[in-house]
Amino acid sequence: DLKREDIGEPNVPFVGQNMPFVWHIRPQILPFVCLKIPFVQNSRNNSGFTLIELTISLVILGVITAWALPSIRPFIFNTSMVSTSNEFAADFMLARSEAVKRNTSVTVCKSLNGATCNTVGTDWSTGWLVFEDTTGDGAFTNGVDKLLRVGSPSSTTLGVTGGAAVANAIIFSRDGLASFSPGGADSTLTLTDSRGCGSWARKLTVSTTGHPSIPNGC
Repeated sequence: DLKREDIGEPNVPFVGQNMPFVWHIRPQILPFVCLKIPFVQNSRNNSGFTLIELTISLVILGVITAWALPSIRPFIFNTSMVSTSNEFAADFMLARSEAVKRNTSVTVCKSLNGATCNTVGTDWSTGWLVFEDTTGDGAFTNGVDKLLRVGSPSSTTLGVTGGAAVANAIIFSRDGLASFSPGGADSTLTLTDSRGCGSWARKLTVSTTGHPSIPNGC
């Protein structure tokens, strides 16, 4: 009878996990039969974009921007309009509530430099001041009156024009009522942009009871 030590270690091809009729002892070294997926390497250098690819991308971006810009511009203008009108209304409400709380007059006046009130013209687009008006004269006096807030439009392209009554300032008394400087019937601030007057414009009106409202249009 043949013994294993007489024959030595078998070196036969491996067909499967079970060795049908070839040998009754599993070989010690199994041949490699695709244990891993073959890898095909792309020799192309993928470290960045080529000049042609970059040029095509820029052209496509330019076309998309040119197509989308006409619809984006009105959205940007409308957002600035709404933001600025809401900011004005919030500052008027702040001035009214502070006047009642402090039991003194609080004034909102237009300003050129964020430090003094401006009494020339009717342009409010350069900014405004909210301050505790100790004397109630509608003018900010440094060292006497207390500055509460400095405001400015959200966009430099907006125009804010005061009506004849509110060309200079709006003064809130300690009981929350509003008076106007220089005074009169038209207490409206009109907000417009480069599109002119239209449904997109805003009117900010302050009543004598001190409450602001913001209807659309000029």
